[in-house]
Amino acid sequence: MGAMAVSVSRAVAAGIRDHFMSLPGWARVFVLTFALYGIPAATKATWFTTHSHLAYAILNGSFSLPAPYGTTEIVHWPNGEKYVAYGVTPSFFLMPFVAILGRGVHQPVCSAIFGAAGVACFWAFLGHMKGVSEHSRKWLTILLAAGSPFAYYAAENGGNWSITHSVAVVCLLACMLLSRTGNPGWAGLFFGLGVLSRNPVLYLAPAMVLVLWAPEAESWREIRPDWRKLAVFLVGFGVAALIGAYYNWARFDTPFENGYTHILNNDPIADFGRKPAFALEYARHNVQHYLFNPPIRYDRFPWYGPDIAGMSMFLAFPALLLLPLARFRRPLVQVALACMLVVQAMYWVFIGDGRGQFGMRYTTDYLPMVMLLLMTALGTRFGRFAQVLTVLGFLVEIWGFATWRANGW
Repeated sequence: MGAMAVSVSRAVAAGIRDHFMSLPGWARVFVLTFALYGIPAATKATWFTTHSHLAYAILNGSFSLPAPYGTTEIVHWPNGEKYVAYGVTPSFFLMPFVAILGRGVHQPVCSAIFGAAGVACFWAFLGHMKGVSEHSRKWLTILLAAGSPFAYYAAENGGNWSITHSVAVVCLLACMLLSRTGNPGWAGLFFGLGVLSRNPVLYLAPAMVLVLWAPEAESWREIRPDWRKLAVFLVGFGVAALIGAYYNWARFDTPFENGYTHILNNDPIADFGRKPAFALEYARHNVQHYLFNPPIRYDRFPWYGPDIAGMSMFLAFPALLLLPLARFRRPLVQVALACMLVVQAMYWVFIGDGRGQFGMRYTTDYLPMVMLLLMTALGTRFGRFAQVLTVLGFLVEIWGFATWRANGW
C-alpha cells in the first residue's frame, strides 16, 4: 500500500512538472515569482488598503472614498467628499479583483500578482535583446525578482505607498517589453499608467523613447529616429494623460491638482506647508541617508536590523555596486543614467525621505533604469561576483522581511 502511494505521488509530481515545463517561458517565470512572493504576501496584514477602497468607489461611479478609508491621509473637500492623493493606477489594476471579491480583497496578494507579472515582462524583454545570453537572462531576472528591493515592495508590504512604487515599476517593464515587440501605442499607455502611479516616473521618458528606437545601439550615429513609432507611443501616453487629467478635474475642478498640495499643507506632523517642498538645505540629510544610513540595533529579536526610517540603498540592493561595469559608451546607458540621476537629485532636495521603508523606497521609481544599466554590464557574462551579490541581495530581502514582521511594522 505504501509503495503504491509513493508511486502515485511520483506520477502526480511528474505530471505537474511536465505540465509546468510545457508552459511558455514567461508563464513559468510568473508562476515561480508568484510562488516566491505569494507566501509572504498572503501572511501580511495591513489596514493601509486605500487602493482597494478607491477601486470599489470607481466601480460604483465615484472617486470619493467610502469609509473605512484605509489611510490617514485624506483630502476633506468642502462638499463632504473624501479623496486621496496616491497614484490611481494601482486602483485601476485592483478593479477586477474588487469586482469579484469585494473591497475586502487581500491587497498584498494582489500586489504580489502584479509584481510577478512585472518580473515576467522583464524576462520577456531580455529575450528580445540580442546582447543578452540565456545564462545572463536567467540571472538578471532572479536579480530583479529576489535580489532587489522590488521583492519587498511587491510582496512583503503591498500597502498604500509601496504598491504605487511596485506598480509603477511593473508599468515601466511592460512599456519596455511592448516597445520591443512592436506595440508602441500600448507601450505609451503603460508608460502613462506608470506616471499616474508615481509622477516622478515622467522623468524617465527619454530612456523609454530610446528603448523604443534603438536600445542596442553602440553609438549615437547608429540611432535612426522613428517618428511614426514615437507618434503612436505619444498617442498611447496621451490616453493615460487624459485619464489622469479627468480624474483630477472631476475631484478638484482642475486637471493639474492631484491632491498632494492639500495633503502636504495640512500634515499635522511634518513641516509640509510651512517649509518649501524642495530646497538645497535638505540635501545634507538626504544624501547621507540614501548612501550611508546603517542598520540599527534593537532591544529584542532579531537584535539588529534595518531602520524603519530607511537604510543605505547599497545595503538594500548590493548589486548597485556593479553599476560601474555598465557600458557607458552606449546611448541607452547614458540616457538611462541621466534619467536615474535626475530623479535621485530631485529626491535629495525633497523635504521627505520616505520613512516607513526598507532601504530607500523612492529609489524604486527608477529601478528599471538600474536594470537596464546592469543588463549592459552583465548581459554577456553574469559572473560569480554578480551571482554572489544577487544571492546576498536575496538574503538581505529575507532579513528585511523577518525584521519587519518581528517589529510589527
